Amino acid sequence: MARQDLPPQAFLPSVGSSIGRFVIEQELGSGTYGTVYKAQDPQAQGSRFAIKVLRLWEMENVKDREHLLRRFDGEFKAGLIPSPYLVHSHETGEVSGNPFIVMDFMDGGNLYGRLKRGEINTRDIDRIGYQVLKGLETLHQNGIIHRDLKPENVLLDRHGHVRLSDFGVSGMLNARMTVPNILKQAGSLVGTHAYIPPEQRNSWRRFEATSARTDIFAFGVLMFELLSNGRYPFGPIENNAQLASYVQRSIKGKWDDIRLYRKDVPDHWIGIIARCLEPDFEKRAQNVTDLYLQIPGHRDTAPMPRDMEYRFGDPIALVVTQGEDPGKEYLLNQYVSPRRTSGIVRVGYLDWRNPGRNHIEIQEEGTAFISTFHATIEKHGNSGLWIIRDGQFYAKGRETGPRWYLSTNGVFVNGRRVHEFAELRPGDLVTIGDTVLQVRTRQPEPTDPE
Repeated sequence: MARQDLPPQAFLPSVGSSIGRFVIEQELGSGTYGTVYKAQDPQAQGSRFAIKVLRLWEMENVKDREHLLRRFDGEFKAGLIPSPYLVHSHETGEVSGNPFIVMDFMDGGNLYGRLKRGEINTRDIDRIGYQVLKGLETLHQNGIIHRDLKPENVLLDRHGHVRLSDFGVSGMLNARMTVPNILKQAGSLVGTHAYIPPEQRNSWRRFEATSARTDIFAFGVLMFELLSNGRYPFGPIENNAQLASYVQRSIKGKWDDIRLYRKDVPDHWIGIIARCLEPDFEKRAQNVTDLYLQIPGHRDTAPMPRDMEYRFGDPIALVVTQGEDPGKEYLLNQYVSPRRTSGIVRVGYLDWRNPGRNHIEIQEEGTAFISTFHATIEKHGNSGLWIIRDGQFYAKGRETGPRWYLSTNGVFVNGRRVHEFAELRPGDLVTIGDTVLQVRTRQPEPTDPE
């Protein structure tokens, strides 16, 4: 994504204004950080697109801007994943110093609008639920947790086909629940609170247990909402007192009987929603495939990407799928001497003032959640396995010798905190601070003939 040295300028276009070659037809909506416009491309026979513009000029702090720009870049890249269940990114650029993403225009609106107009009936539920789950399956297989699944972010085409949107900056910001240093406001995310699972309630530990189960809880709330004609499972949220009650009921797993609101809810949805709303994330449904296999008539599974297939001895890479450096790849074998069958890889925070302390240094300037010496990855030659441990072995200050120190905020693999160690397998999601890295295989480089 392009960058400019000049500070961003206010961009408040009217109908008929241009963003590059695109001509604005109307404003579709505005959120905390950006505005989405419907526009046509005269060079493509008037085809319609949605253009999301990040209102960067509203953010005074330069570091906050850079932090958000990297996240926005990650959202664009996530939209390049080929899937009929995701809103597709087409191109990106800048206008008046503010970045934008050109995306599919979905002319059927979103689920929130249809819900408010009473246009969702029981006949639609299986299809909608299945398509949302297929979109989540694609994201999860590519190492991305949506973190902001709600009716407003489920879009439809004119035929009612579902695609997920807003799986970038919005999810990152809303997961914080309050982001005073960036948004200069708190308490503005009450609606989003309805979809946040109990283990994510603490804004300073929100990365704990972040995994597919984070989206699965939100999916349970979403489907309850659709089936109950707009009600939340743990009660209304119209003021702070109701929000406090909602949170406590979600922690205790006391959701309402959905058949109080609609008698004809199919039995399989009663079971699916119960598996999603389980407050203990260890007991919650583990993956979306298990859920849509319970929907009658839907049995296909997305093929596993080739870089999730593993053969003994294949090189292993950690790829940043959500964070401030999306797409950054760390090939673990390059940090271990080829003459040795075992070795260690140190992981920690990227300190621009003192680089080189670790083999893998993760860029995360928007938080202070990554320790300088955060984790250790070990290669075991006899077994061919890679394992990860929380912390590192080193000496502090004037200590006479080194010892093992744990990180401040922990290491998580697939949402589970690593206590002693965890084996790394292709497809695993490793969460360090606010950054998610996916384990992937890489084919060995061909060797030159002697």
